[in-house]
Order: sequence, then C-alpha cells, then structure tokens
Amino acid sequence: MKVIRERNEVLKRLEEAGAAGIPILCPNAETPDEMEGILLGAQRHAVGWKIPRIAIGIGVTASYPDHPQLGRLAIGDGRDACLLDHAARTWMGWLEVYSDREGFFDRVEVIPFLDHGWAPLAADLELMNASWFQTAMGIIMFDASLHDFDENARLTKEYVSRAGGNVVVEACPDKVFELAEIKRKNLGEADLLSDPRRVGQFVERTSVDLVVPNLGTEHRTASDVPLEYRRDIAREISKLVGPIQALHGTSSLGDRLETVGSDGICKVNFYTALCDLFYIVVGGYAIVCIGDGGPHSFVSFSRASLTTSPGVTFTGVLYQFSSASVPRRFSSSFRIVSARASVIG
Repeated sequence: MKVIRERNEVLKRLEEAGAAGIPILCPNAETPDEMEGILLGAQRHAVGWKIPRIAIGIGVTASYPDHPQLGRLAIGDGRDACLLDHAARTWMGWLEVYSDREGFFDRVEVIPFLDHGWAPLAADLELMNASWFQTAMGIIMFDASLHDFDENARLTKEYVSRAGGNVVVEACPDKVFELAEIKRKNLGEADLLSDPRRVGQFVERTSVDLVVPNLGTEHRTASDVPLEYRRDIAREISKLVGPIQALHGTSSLGDRLETVGSDGICKVNFYTALCDLFYIVVGGYAIVCIGDGGPHSFVSFSRASLTTSPGVTFTGVLYQFSSASVPRRFSSSFRIVSARASVIG
C-alpha cells in the first residue's frame, strides 16, 4: 500500500477523477479492522480486473459533534487538544502499518483525510494547524459551516493561507442552521440547498481545493422527507468552479450514485451505511453487497470482532462495493446476501 499525502500528488488523483468522471471513493474508518476491510476490497478488485493502481481515501473525524471519531478514540476527554493529537497519531499509526510493505495491498493508493475538522472547537483547530498533521494528511476538511457565509469564507481563507501550501483543503460553503433557527425562520429543505453562485463566490474568495455543497443528500438534512439528489445544482456548480465537488451523505442514495461523476463530483464520502451494518446484522457473520454484485464491484473481508450482547459476537462482514476506478459506473446500494449467527460461551 502506498500512502498519497503530498499535496500535488493528491491534486493529481483528484484531477484524474474529475476529468474521467469517476469519483474517488472515500470511506471513513474508525478501527484497524475497518481499514483492513477497505484495503482488502480495493486490492482484490484491482487484481481481479487487472488494474495496476487504485486510489481510495480513508478518513476520520476529530471532535465533530455529530460523530467525534478521534474524540472517542482519545483516552479521556476527546475535546482536549493533547489527547486528540495522541488519538490522531494512533489512528495514523494504524494506517501506516501496511505502508510500503511488499505483498500488502501493493496496488492500492490511500489518501488519508480529515473529515469535518470542526473549526469552532479549539482542539480540532489546534490539530488542523499542527504541522505534523498537515504533512500526514492528504486532505483536511476545514469546516466552519456553523458560521454565516461571510465569516465562514473569512475563516476558511485564513486557514487556506496557513495550510494550503502543505495540504489539500476541503470546505463547506453553506451555514448549518440550528433546529430552533430553522423553525423560527420557517426554512424548508429547499432553502438549505446550495446556491451555485454562492458556491462559486466561496471558492473564489477562499481558494479551497474541494468544496462540499448541499445537494439534497442526508448531509446536513433538516427533515425526514425523502431525499433527492439535485444533479441540476451539482452541474451548475461544476460549470462555475470545475469538477472539484466532494459529495457527502451518500449512504442514503443507493444506486442514484451511479452517475454523480458526470456532475462534477470528484470525491465521494461514505460511512454511515457501513457503520449501520454492524447494527443490521447483530451478532452475525454477514456477506454484504454494496452495489449490484455485477462486474463493477469488488469484495473485501473485514475481520471485525464486536461484542454486541451477552454470548453473541460479530465475527466479520464481507463488503462488496463499486470502485472509483471502474469507468462510467459508481453504485453503493446495499443488500444482505447471507448471514450466519455466531454464538459464544
């Protein structure tokens, strides 16, 4: 496995993905087992389809309030900057275990990335400003979306000026409204979607490398109504800024992801559906298909061990999911193919 973290090399992979219309698949991984499952899947796909190299992302959040992954790994308070830094080094150490070792995932290129680096939190901000972290990560998402547009743009521009020479910077242009504010202003789902012109202004003002718009996915959703991916908005944004969009909240979209690469999406984040499988198949050994199981899918086995209730253990999950390196297709719908309970004690 080769870790791709140097800024120009990461940009090269993203530009290739944007030009080909084939996004880079970027799941998050909280544990070594999840990392190994992703790496095995990518390697087996590359070997099976005789692909010399396949680029994927493996990411993690820090203290992001909705899902603080490094925060939960920290020994103690995950909002403590020192403890968060230690957790980040531990996570990176897990990923480095397979780096440049002959015979270990030798066709896989991995871009490590920070997902939702939460700018309002001092611990996240200190981590994102750390020189070692900027060097270790291939992409850092600087998320100042708690603020209004102008303040978000100002803070993001300042971060790009500090870190942009070292690492690819991703950012979100749209404000995240508190539920009370949404109710007070009577905002609907349509009011929260990205305005292509504002996204263009944000990119121009901040010089970010990647932008995360709200395109109607579960990312930043404010209601329980059926989700609708807004291809028209994505394409308008792409006309203004080029194919530099990162799509979040994709677990909700299933096979509607198949053509997002043609809409200016070069990076696809994916985690919730993978995480949910641990709860769908409680105490079992599951073969799971992400995609339609056709020739554009690849398979991996993650040796997970998760105790879920007394006498029951989750012994593993077999992932099968579409590769970002297969032309003209990208699918991530789920179906459980088979499951077998594993009872201990």
